[in-house]
Amino acid sequence: AKFAADATAVLDFLDANLAFIGPAQYVREPVLRICKDSDEFNMYHKGGVSGWSWGDEIVTWKNTGYAAFTTEDVTANCAQHWMYERNKDVWNAMPTWLQRGLTEAFGKSRSKNGKLEFYNDSWERVDVAEQIRAGKFSTLKELMHLETEKLYADRNKISECAAATRFLLTGPKKAKDALRAYLDALGPIVKKMREDRDKDLASGGAKKATTQEEEEAQFKAA
Repeated sequence: AKFAADATAVLDFLDANLAFIGPAQYVREPVLRICKDSDEFNMYHKGGVSGWSWGDEIVTWKNTGYAAFTTEDVTANCAQHWMYERNKDVWNAMPTWLQRGLTEAFGKSRSKNGKLEFYNDSWERVDVAEQIRAGKFSTLKELMHLETEKLYADRNKISECAAATRFLLTGPKKAKDALRAYLDALGPIVKKMREDRDKDLASGGAKKATTQEEEEAQFKAA
């Protein structure tokens, strides 16, 4: 019941706050499959992001050792499902800092009294505190220009992305407006990348993507 409540809260939050992404696009309701253990989970897992099969099914299991881990799989992957269904081109065009930030932010969210509540865990708090103490805490502009390799080379930067994205999602109106403006600005980029990819496919210069991961890679390489 908790998994379902968390998933519903994520989808409701996105419908209410990010509906401008691909307006009027139908989002298929994902199927939530809860396996009895990790062995059964591995039978369904198809090699995508942990817990996700990149279709309309989210697969997880009841982790009795650390239940929050599999709960994070559900909430993060519900958000990814909604984004991809709503406008896969915008999702594919998102820079790494925002894609990872959204995944981390929604991974640390839960249903409370029927609404979605965002939180940060002790690991993220420690990471951010270390950055501040060391004088390395990034501005939002610096995160936006951070290369993917450098982001993944420093775990603290991932925590910064989570904190920044959470602020843009839940902060004051100015922050939410900034997120919308940023996503709207991806429109021309999406159009150009899609046109380039279609031309490449038409000329036989590229193989048509058959999986979501291949499509993302092709889109970012365009």
